[in-house]
Amino acid sequence: MIIEKQTASLAWIWLVLGIVLMSLLTWFNGRPEAAGLLHMHWDKVAHSLIFGGITLSFGLSARGRRRGWILLLMIGFAAFDELRQRYLPGRSASIADFATDALAIITVLWVILPWLLHEQRQQK
Repeated sequence: MIIEKQTASLAWIWLVLGIVLMSLLTWFNGRPEAAGLLHMHWDKVAHSLIFGGITLSFGLSARGRRRGWILLLMIGFAAFDELRQRYLPGRSASIADFATDALAIITVLWVILPWLLHEQRQQK
């Protein structure tokens, strides 16, 4: 019973972290100083880490379940993020950035998350 409560509490923490990270990204991307912050290839690394991290947070919150819903949420958020940049001064929408986001999301949901959860189960 205690372990179940701890696991549920941890799931809520991962969920809140994912929401906070999405909110911070949305806020920061709207800032003028976000334009041209990273050089072209480092931009893709940043996209992978950011979208992969947010996806991992939601995936851990759901304990590996609901990957389809998380996929839809995160792909929608990636599309929103790119389309929004089209209307921000000094920013532009990029199919390459969206593809990088999508690849990170899929990799986390179907490679990294199952591996992490399998490792966790092995330790118990």
